[in-house]
Amino acid sequence: MPQIFSRKGRLLLLAVFLLTIVVACISPMVEWFTYRTSIRQWKSASLSHNVPINSQFEKLWSLAAFIRCKSCLISTENNVYFSGSLENNSPEFLVSLDLLTGGIEWQQMLRKFQTLEGLNSKHIYISQSATQKIAGPTQLWGAAQIIAYDIESFEEVWRQQFAGSWGVSINRIVENMLVIDAGPGLYHVNTDTGQKIDGPQQQDLLSAREEIQYLRTYDAGPVLRSVNIESGEIVWDHDLPSFPQFVFEDELILIGNAVSGELGGAAALDGNTGETLWNQRRVISNIAVSNGVVYFIKLEEGVWGQDLALDAQLMAVDIRTGETLGTLHFEPSGIRSGSGHYEYLVTASDNIVLVYLGDGRQLIALRFLTDK
Repeated sequence: MPQIFSRKGRLLLLAVFLLTIVVACISPMVEWFTYRTSIRQWKSASLSHNVPINSQFEKLWSLAAFIRCKSCLISTENNVYFSGSLENNSPEFLVSLDLLTGGIEWQQMLRKFQTLEGLNSKHIYISQSATQKIAGPTQLWGAAQIIAYDIESFEEVWRQQFAGSWGVSINRIVENMLVIDAGPGLYHVNTDTGQKIDGPQQQDLLSAREEIQYLRTYDAGPVLRSVNIESGEIVWDHDLPSFPQFVFEDELILIGNAVSGELGGAAALDGNTGETLWNQRRVISNIAVSNGVVYFIKLEEGVWGQDLALDAQLMAVDIRTGETLGTLHFEPSGIRSGSGHYEYLVTASDNIVLVYLGDGRQLIALRFLTDK
């Protein structure tokens, strides 16, 4: 029987066959590693900021860090938590720092597409974006999910997926309930078990007190609505900006709406009447509230672009009146938008304020010196 291939041809075919097997074995490993880790390559810091001597704010510590979202920085009584990285070309971690010293207490590597969303006294909540292409509203495989970890051991407690969702975020944590935005609608989920209480729905229960509940509804555009619980009657409506952030304090409602690289605002409403008590423009950070003080970063007037740095200051204002209680200008003056790639964040616990300046890749801890 004649030979179809020469000896050299057979060896070549064998080599191709073995190479195919090797590639087939390695590819899933590479894909698994890529899925498991998110290597963060920092853009060059355009500025390095210093805190000048100030009678209203005392610098406690600072460190280099990369933090990439509004929910990714949270402070508690003793700790600071963020998702991001402390070194360039490093995987992203969930990091716990000592609030007063900035010392690293622990780090847990995050998978790709995972982000810190919130925490309470028991759990840390992480969002996981979809790992597969979402083809329809009922697809569960690879859909986005929320994962709860024990805040001390970081062991997984539960996870909940949301069919048809590419991404999820926690809007708020209200007592024993997570309010989750999952794309097709809003869900209420038990904080301890992950069980869905209801959803998806288009009307969002934000808060309730005595005989009044506050809803975010989309009947006529995004609206904050006050409703009498007993009668169901609408007490007042307030038009909302895009991507609002809510903080409820006693009979006050604080609203922020800064988006990465864009100018937003900060405002306080009377919860009884819906009246605007005060309003601030050109806010570039989220808002943080502690001890009757509202903190945010405000930009001066002017055109803000990628290569244009405008002066900005950390503001501390009275929660009820909007009166300025303290300001801090960073040196050198001026921060950049980076075409929306830079985040500017604040969080506060008691009189300790954490500020993240994205253009400098800096996390700075300050003590607000006030008699309030």
